[in-house]
Amino acid sequence: MDASVDRVGPPGSDSLVRLLPRFRGPSFPPELRSLRQGSVEVRFVVDSSGRVLKGTVVILSESDRGFGRSVCQFLEQQGRFEVRPIDGKKGRVEVRRASFAFTIG
Repeated sequence: MDASVDRVGPPGSDSLVRLLPRFRGPSFPPELRSLRQGSVEVRFVVDSSGRVLKGTVVILSESDRGFGRSVCQFLEQQGRFEVRPIDGKKGRVEVRRASFAFTIG
């Protein structure tokens, strides 16, 4: 592992890893709309190109499995991150804890 961070920074932050602004995050699962909110915490690895390495997403906590599935699908298929270079080189970064909140309204 080249580096690790505790959190993903928001767009515009100086975090080592941040979600690119055009990727809004995981979708609220339609079948869970009656819950109105949910949360997921995950760990994963981002490669130097900003993609999450398949098989590295680990759910640390989830308020419902449907929210966890939505986050995993987003990270492995859609999410793209900006990886800030360390000593002039981009490498893999382990994100030890990233939080995703789901809310309706």
